[in-house]
Parts: sequence; structure tokens; C-alpha cells
Amino acid sequence: FLGRIPIAIGGIEDHIHLLVEMSLTISVAELMHQVKGSSSHYVRQVLQTQLPFKWQDHYGALSVSPYGLDSVAQYIHHQPQHHANHTLHPLLEQIPSTIPS
Repeated sequence: FLGRIPIAIGGIEDHIHLLVEMSLTISVAELMHQVKGSSSHYVRQVLQTQLPFKWQDHYGALSVSPYGLDSVAQYIHHQPQHHANHTLHPLLEQIPSTIPS
């Protein structure tokens, strides 16, 4: 992640959540370009899956205050449980059709 260590990574079959401390010298767009590119390479070349793999074109990004890092990280780490129990946080789980362009 361009020299950044992710704070939390979690998700389910059709999406992931990343919590990353951003640098002032990189844009969210560049970070996502790198994340999508390197992970696509990993899936295709290292895992060598026969299933088609492609990232969707869009993504969402939110800022988190230092005081909210622990609670957001815990939410991300427990994605499968939140989806199974329907305890989703609406702001963190917006589907692309509801995000203004």
C-alpha cells in the first residue's frame, strides 16, 4: 500500500473494507489504483484462480478521527458477523447505487 501499513482489512465475498493511515503525499485515487492493481496481480498470478476476477470501477472513502480508529477497526475485523447478523453500519456499507457521483 505504497509504504503504508493497513490498520484493518476485512470483508466478505463481494467487498472489502480497508482502514489505512494515509500520507499527505498520496491521493485516495492513487492508493486505490495500487491496491486494485497489486491485488489483481496476486489473484491472477499467485493464486492462479480459474475464476474471473475484476474489481468494480468505483469505491468509497471516508475519513476517521484518531478517536474512532479502534471502533472502525473492530467493525472491519468482524465483517462476516455483521453481515450474518444484519448489524451493518449504514455509512460504511453504502452500495454504489446510493453513493452520489
